Amino acid sequence: MGSSPTSGTTTSTEAAAFECWARGSVEREKGPGARTGREALLRRDVTGWLLAMLLVLLGPGLATAQMREFKGKVKNVSAEELIVDNGRGDKLRFLPAGDVVVEGEKASWASVAKRDWVIVSWKMMDSPRIAYRVVVIPAPDEP
Repeated sequence: MGSSPTSGTTTSTEAAAFECWARGSVEREKGPGARTGREALLRRDVTGWLLAMLLVLLGPGLATAQMREFKGKVKNVSAEELIVDNGRGDKLRFLPAGDVVVEGEKASWASVAKRDWVIVSWKMMDSPRIAYRVVVIPAPDEP
């Protein structure tokens, strides 16, 4: 008959395979350094856990490279900071990176002025936010 997901029964083949695995008496592989099925499964499980731990440790490092963009109108600008309002209730403060790149209608941080429209690129994990790239864009048409 076989089994169904809700029957709670197993076939005799499935039961025999599980018993062999549980006892560790699965047939040995052929050749030097061959492992039993149980040893192979254990090695696979350990390898899986090691890979998972490696991803956990490297994950935050990979996330720091994620760049975000914020588009809005410059509310305040000085040599130490840039405050941008996106017109939807969000105002973000950015500090200039040592080698901040300014592109578009302006060429330097000092030339960015109040009421300019900008797109600021920053890393998600920065606290405080640091502007790595500022693109000065034309003001959008008012409806």
